Amino acid sequence: MAITWGPWASHYRMGIDIQVHGTTATIIVYGQNEHNYAHAWNSTLVLERGWRGSKPVRIEVWSGSPIVELYRATQSFTGRREFGAVMRSGLFDNGQQIWAYKDVTIQAPPPPRPTPPQFNAVSYQGSNTVLSWTNRGSYSAVIVERSTDNSTWQQVGRPAGNATSFTDTTVPANSRFYYRIAAVNAGGVSDYQQSQPVYSLPAAPSNVVAERSGSNIIVNAAAPNDWVTGYDVRNAQNQIVATNTQLPFTHVNVSALQQHSYTVRARIASHHGTQYSDWSTASNTVSLLAKPGVPVPRAPLGGVLLKGNVTFAWQHTSVDTSLQQQYQLEYRRIGGSAYTDNGTTAQTKTLNLAAGVYEWRVRTKGAHNAWSDWSRHTRIELISEPTVDVQVPANYPSATLQANWSFGQLEGKPQQGFEAQLLAPGGTLVETKIGTGTANTVTFNTKLVNNQTYSLRVRVQTEGYWSPPRQVTFRTQFPTPALPVVTAAWDESLGGVNLTVTGSSGNPAAARNTIERSIDGGETWQHVTETERTGVLADLEAKSYGVNKYRVTSFTADGGLSVRIVDVSADSSAVWISGGPGFATIVRLPYNIQVQMRQGRDRTSHRFAGRPYPVPYASHQLAHVVEVSGTLVLDENHTDTKTALQQVVNAADPVHLYRDPDGNHIYGMLSHADISRTSNKLWNFKLALEKTSE
Repeated sequence: MAITWGPWASHYRMGIDIQVHGTTATIIVYGQNEHNYAHAWNSTLVLERGWRGSKPVRIEVWSGSPIVELYRATQSFTGRREFGAVMRSGLFDNGQQIWAYKDVTIQAPPPPRPTPPQFNAVSYQGSNTVLSWTNRGSYSAVIVERSTDNSTWQQVGRPAGNATSFTDTTVPANSRFYYRIAAVNAGGVSDYQQSQPVYSLPAAPSNVVAERSGSNIIVNAAAPNDWVTGYDVRNAQNQIVATNTQLPFTHVNVSALQQHSYTVRARIASHHGTQYSDWSTASNTVSLLAKPGVPVPRAPLGGVLLKGNVTFAWQHTSVDTSLQQQYQLEYRRIGGSAYTDNGTTAQTKTLNLAAGVYEWRVRTKGAHNAWSDWSRHTRIELISEPTVDVQVPANYPSATLQANWSFGQLEGKPQQGFEAQLLAPGGTLVETKIGTGTANTVTFNTKLVNNQTYSLRVRVQTEGYWSPPRQVTFRTQFPTPALPVVTAAWDESLGGVNLTVTGSSGNPAAARNTIERSIDGGETWQHVTETERTGVLADLEAKSYGVNKYRVTSFTADGGLSVRIVDVSADSSAVWISGGPGFATIVRLPYNIQVQMRQGRDRTSHRFAGRPYPVPYASHQLAHVVEVSGTLVLDENHTDTKTALQQVVNAADPVHLYRDPDGNHIYGMLSHADISRTSNKLWNFKLALEKTSE
């Protein structure tokens, strides 16, 4: 600690330092002269408060300000104490009082950890463990812990006070476990004291097996745990034939006239006595030598099988644990003679048998010289594999496939199921039909395509056995209808081609027609429409100048087809604009027509700091505008083209159609029409159409 100084008095002061070691305090009183003053006088040092007494002192200092020890004492205590020292100066200021005070607090040391209790005994009683110990001090509680591996511990009890015993009622059966105890008081928890291992009642051994070995019997079993110290063995007469033995145990010189079985119990010897398990379930019964029991047939156990190789199987029934050494397999076809096959240790036999109904049985022999009794007769039926013959024309005339087949089975069994599969060109499976019963035809849902090669695969089943699949290949070849009758002509008032198509009504009849148009002489074709057997078309996208080539195809319901190509010539110099429903409102513009087209996309440029030239940008939006101007007059048919144009422009539909002699046909949004009168019955007009998305 540091010195605590009192105030200066008569140019002198006192201070106290307290040094603590454990519960002992050393109190030291110091004096100090004020600088540049001298002292030489006698006084009495008086001790106050935490100590008592006095001592004469001589104060003699001639220069400087040295610190001088005046008194020292030691005290042992705990808690808080204050110590004081007082004296009067001897020469100056009429004896001023010089003093110093200081306090200190000493904490009491903690109590020591308790001494652990001493185990007396650990015993297993019934299904509980009783622990007792001797206390070696005063405790507030005793901790009891248990472990099954001597490593991981679990608290099972904490009796309060100075208890000297504890009963653990949560003991698991068939277990080895350990205990440890520790005392608790204000000083903490003591070290642990550990017991010897404790054993609960073992479980009974399992899988007890008895096996003949010459004139002896060997008994073995599965141990209930790893700490069993021995076994007791008891025979079927409840006589213990072995005590505290190890397994396997050999029971020697047993009676050959009796049957023998055994039970076994486990035992554990330890410091708390010997623990016994319950007796096990009985082992199998063993005779030293006895004829075997009736063998158990395993296969076939009846029913219908395919003729040919048939594998018979059985299980030898040993009474004396000896293995099968011989067998006799007897089989006969109903109405025929019996045959016997002899063998040794094998418990299966494969025979090649013809179709028919058979009975079979078996008997076996072990180490005893007597045969077992025969097994019961088992009846089976052997049949030939079913066959299938598929009928389908090599050239199939329909888009709907109807599969037909015939079923065969030599013994007259009926068909009980089928599977028919349609395979596309290349062998890809398209559709499967599965059914039961005797049906010999099925219709597929998949529509066939004309002039293609398909395959049909069929297999049939009876008594659970399938025939080998039969696959045939065929090619579709549908009948074609007569050529359609086509009437087509250019209609100047319409600005398009009128077509009338009539498909054949003969056999086969046309079911529908498709109409295609070519504008490049037949190199490429564009679908125009599809009609029923008879249909009418007004083609407003036909060229108004040149040859329009049409291809009309008639189809039967199955897909047979015939094709007629017709040419329609047009020689018009007019521009046509249509609107309204079906673009049926039409104006023909033949006079002084001027057409201007603007196409492209918007482009711009932006300038950026640090770049000497602008950066170009192009819009992703396209523009296609047609501007049309010309003259409106009464035409040669006395048609008022001005009124017709006004009707087209005023049509409520948003999209109009523009056509010209160059073959352009553009769908788009029509602007207002500017119409101005130049003379009697002559009007100039101007309008624009912007192409829009279709």
